[in-house]
Amino acid sequence: MKGAKTIAKLRRVRLSPKDGGDTLHFQIMGRDRPEYLSVSEVPPFEGEEAWFELERIRGPVWMTWKVLRQVESPEAGRGRAQS
Repeated sequence: MKGAKTIAKLRRVRLSPKDGGDTLHFQIMGRDRPEYLSVSEVPPFEGEEAWFELERIRGPVWMTWKVLRQVESPEAGRGRAQS
């Protein structure tokens, strides 16, 4: 079952540097409650945060998010001059 689409920032959550600094998972920012995606569900990106288009889908047990594609930050378009 496919559902609503949204644009959200994903933040990388890492192990501490002394434990190797590897990525544990990604947190979907701006949600009412914490939601996370596994490393295997998110395409590689540079840095600690990036914006993605997500689609709400029914998982095997509960509703979850599917990453569709990386997108430009919504704030990036706000600073553009109107012609």
